[in-house]
Amino acid sequence: MRNEKKYNKSIYFTMVFVQTIIHLVVLSEIFLKLFLIDHIVYDASSKIIIMDFIWIIILFLLENILYIFKQAAKIWITKQYKDVMPEKIMHVCQKLSLQFLEQQNIQEIIKRSDSYFEKSLEYTDALVSWLRLVLSSIVLVWFMRNTSFFAILVMSILVLVAFVINLRTTKNTFGFWKRYMETARRFNYLSDLQIKREYAYERRIYDTSKAMDERFSKEFDQAARINRKSGHTRFRGQILLESILIGITVFVMFYFALPNTMESITLGTYTAITETIARMLEELSRCAESVFPIREFHGLRTELIRFVENDFLEKGSANNFRAESPRENVLSLDNLQFRYYENNEDTLKGICFTFEKGKHYGLVGVNGAGKTTLAKLLLDLYKPTNGRIYDGTEKKTALFQDFQVYPVTVREYLLMGNDSNLSNARVSEVLDMLECSNLKQGLDTPLTLLTEEGTLLSKGQLQRLAIARAFLSEADFILLDVNWCNRITSI
Repeated sequence: MRNEKKYNKSIYFTMVFVQTIIHLVVLSEIFLKLFLIDHIVYDASSKIIIMDFIWIIILFLLENILYIFKQAAKIWITKQYKDVMPEKIMHVCQKLSLQFLEQQNIQEIIKRSDSYFEKSLEYTDALVSWLRLVLSSIVLVWFMRNTSFFAILVMSILVLVAFVINLRTTKNTFGFWKRYMETARRFNYLSDLQIKREYAYERRIYDTSKAMDERFSKEFDQAARINRKSGHTRFRGQILLESILIGITVFVMFYFALPNTMESITLGTYTAITETIARMLEELSRCAESVFPIREFHGLRTELIRFVENDFLEKGSANNFRAESPRENVLSLDNLQFRYYENNEDTLKGICFTFEKGKHYGLVGVNGAGKTTLAKLLLDLYKPTNGRIYDGTEKKTALFQDFQVYPVTVREYLLMGNDSNLSNARVSEVLDMLECSNLKQGLDTPLTLLTEEGTLLSKGQLQRLAIARAFLSEADFILLDVNWCNRITSI
């Protein structure tokens, strides 16, 4: 993770440094405005006033130049490091067997890794907000150094109350939004059941629409209630927060308008105090909103680093479980044992068997007995917990129930995983044998509707193409799900 740490430091240091300098320039502008107003009010020489104007213009230009530099740095950092974490996650996933990649939590980690870079930028923005708040507070205290302790105390209390209210409002909004998204995922799923073509037959035959409509309405109403409640809570919080901010503004206006106060500060100082308070309140709101992104980023970073650095996922898998068989075209299992990660019981135990090329074997068992699990072990998709597999085959292939179709032509689909030099004549021969040669554009027929020439083949035609791909592989062993056995027998 050395590169990951270097990558984090590059992001944090560059973005925090540039934005801090920008804020220091802004605070310097406030100081210069203070001097300019005082010089004008108290009849300073025109030369001094002109120099004040020049310095303000210089700082304004510097602020904009730094802002452009910040944007350029952000673009450069994005280009350099955006894909670092996803690539690390993918590199780890390539080493994992399928039994781990199929787990829901692993899938979530893979998805969440795509948002790591954006979360990093949000994290740096949050750090900068807190740093700007501290700097603005220090400057405000310096401006108010000649005022009474009472004024500073009242200002501190009002600012603290505003921060707490903003924090609670943000927390409630974050919680409501999380619950709303969970409900939204459910009613979106139910909506898909009502419109997707693969559910059309059962909708018509079994009249599933009524039951799904009821569930959809229930989830939709729940999401609407959550949204309304969230809106009311946010509205009350915003009203209370705005009241506090108005109170701060009124206090500043009346307190600093008192004769005794005006005698202790200049007009320029008064202007600087009001502008600094306005900027500080703006940063205060950002800081309250940044608490949860900071916490979310720390959790995500810890999770991803643990996933990349530790081998906890591979614990429980046998080492050197596959060896070359002394006999050619033979696949032997020796005391094979398999247990799914974090399960307390073995799915398979003590499996000993020998498969020979040219023979047909049938795995019979009730649902959940481990037939598909054993098939995945034979294909090296899963790693056994214990035992060994002696493999004397050169190539194996399989046909599972959940085969996939890709946005490619028929020719490209049939050559996936096979010899790319297969002749069109050989491919057409297999398609003729399977009675699947009457395609719209022959081997150049697209398999999806992503293009205007795309064809929506029937399920039976797609199954025949999957069988053709397996036949073209000329594998020593072909593993078939029970549905495929029936299909091939009928063909």
